[in-house]
Amino acid sequence: MRVTIGFIHDRNRLKLDLPPGSRLFRQGELLRPLSGRLEIRLLESRPARGRNLFKLLESPRQEWLERIADDLTRKGHACRLLPFAPGYDDGRVFVPSTWLLALEKRSLDGAELDRHQATSRHGDLWHQGSLPDVFQAEKPAEARVRLNLEDGVLEEALPGLQIDLPPGECAEVDEVEIGIGFHWEHRRPLRYPDRLRIFLNHEGRLGLANELELDHYLCSVNSSEMTADCPPELLKAQTIAARSTLLATRGRHHFGEAFDICADDHCQCYRGEETIAEASRLAVSEAAGMLLCHDLDGKAAVCDARYSKSCGGIVEAYENVWEDTPVGYMTALCDTPTGGRPPSRGEDEWRAFLEEDEREAWCNTDHDSLPAGLEHCEGLYRWQVRMSREEAAGHIRRACGLDFETLLDLEPVERGASGRLIRLDVLTDRGRFRIGKELVIRKALSESHLYSALIAFDWEGDTLVIRGKGWGHGVGMCQLGATRMAAAGHSAARILEHYYPGTFLSTMEAASNQTGKRA
Repeated sequence: MRVTIGFIHDRNRLKLDLPPGSRLFRQGELLRPLSGRLEIRLLESRPARGRNLFKLLESPRQEWLERIADDLTRKGHACRLLPFAPGYDDGRVFVPSTWLLALEKRSLDGAELDRHQATSRHGDLWHQGSLPDVFQAEKPAEARVRLNLEDGVLEEALPGLQIDLPPGECAEVDEVEIGIGFHWEHRRPLRYPDRLRIFLNHEGRLGLANELELDHYLCSVNSSEMTADCPPELLKAQTIAARSTLLATRGRHHFGEAFDICADDHCQCYRGEETIAEASRLAVSEAAGMLLCHDLDGKAAVCDARYSKSCGGIVEAYENVWEDTPVGYMTALCDTPTGGRPPSRGEDEWRAFLEEDEREAWCNTDHDSLPAGLEHCEGLYRWQVRMSREEAAGHIRRACGLDFETLLDLEPVERGASGRLIRLDVLTDRGRFRIGKELVIRKALSESHLYSALIAFDWEGDTLVIRGKGWGHGVGMCQLGATRMAAAGHSAARILEHYYPGTFLSTMEAASNQTGKRA
């Protein structure tokens, strides 16, 4: 199976070095051989024509969405039903294809009540609060580019250009974005195998995607998300989770784009050939074809197996981070050998929890060294951030677009089962503002993203002290916790069983009516 991974998204110029034997194609037709230094420069472009629509509901149940669309139309709302994500079905394991019910902007206010009623009755995926938008292209972007080669110049039209590389060889691409939007954001050269696709984003700017075999991609992902020095069973668990997540989410996070998923933290980290080691390949070989599945109407449905770096001792439930609909295999649990559902706590108890040094927590790395390459994760079980009152106010104004002069206080309103803040009140000289969910809160209290929303606040005069635990959204597999589980002798199957309760392992070769081996 081949996949396409977007790794550059918004440029006027691309620069790369190609090995001898590379070939340039346009719409499948060979144009010429290539080698050496190549620069691709945007000459002129036309952005895609279309419209931004607001996501209302996404579901595999097309007929149900059609009934809702008809009802909304009768009430005067302008809505559209779009095929959203392709799904996957090899007759043995499957991902349902997904349809999207979207509203035109003028219908948003009038549809709020209908959205709530539809969700409370049927429990399908939906989006709360400020609805995200999706671009429906009616005419794709077009452009002309100049290719500066070592032996001449070409001018060609886009889309439709691709570069095929010789077997076993790689292209080195300059200035690939790493950690987009996070505090470690930077650019560096990376090497990619097989095939490069040159595409245009909706604004008519240049992007690059890498098309390659799924297992080759996974050899890089398991050691890009973590490191090849991690215990073998961790790399196997990471491989299975990454394979499952790709199949379950492709097309959903980048609707209408020229690739399946992106190569950064937004989807799954993929650093090309840079991270691949023998241990990376061995993990993919030993987990060949394996998928994490759950039972859906008697069939093995592939799990959307999300994960984060460190849960801080308690794994969060899916509905407390994304859509309000629970996902049975991504629920809240204690990240300890005994597991179990976390106890309910009041605000004072959560504040006390943030001070606790729970040695049994799998992701408590304060007392154990991490594998080489994960040194940047040291000190993330418990951490502290300090900033001035004005600095905090500036972050909140920028991230949330709020109009106030003075930040007076921050009041937790609602926490998830892991203690992560879901709703936060911002008290200002111009009133009280409520923000959430957890990602909005993390963005509002940092130039990029606060480590996590498992936090509490103290004031020392005009200095805000944020005490926190963990790194990331906390849903699904805790990668540092899984690393320590593997180091303690637990298998990949046991790790996945711990973090995704009620799931089982199946493969692309297993029978569809088989429940498979329990994770």
